[in-house]
Amino acid sequence: MTRPVTIVSQVPSTVNAYGDAKSTSTSATAVGYLEQTAAVEVLVNQETYTSDWLLILPAGTVIDASDQVLVDGATFEVVGPPARPWRPSTGEHHVECRLRQTTG
Repeated sequence: MTRPVTIVSQVPSTVNAYGDAKSTSTSATAVGYLEQTAAVEVLVNQETYTSDWLLILPAGTVIDASDQVLVDGATFEVVGPPARPWRPSTGEHHVECRLRQTTG
């Protein structure tokens, strides 16, 4: 796992005059392994490309389903809660995230 990744999270920061929560972006860096698992081309009024990816991060990495991930200038959305495989003898082994990238 040597590929640098940036994890972007939205954190509630203030409430506006209407009582709506406003959020601020925070980012953290990590290293990981990224591989494409599927790609689809959709043609509805325009070309849209969707690709699914698997990102593996070190154990203890803080990331959740509402985050975005930046890798080599590309933006990915985390799809669903990350999996955290567990070993009885050593604890959390790594973090697996399903990602989606949509362009077009």
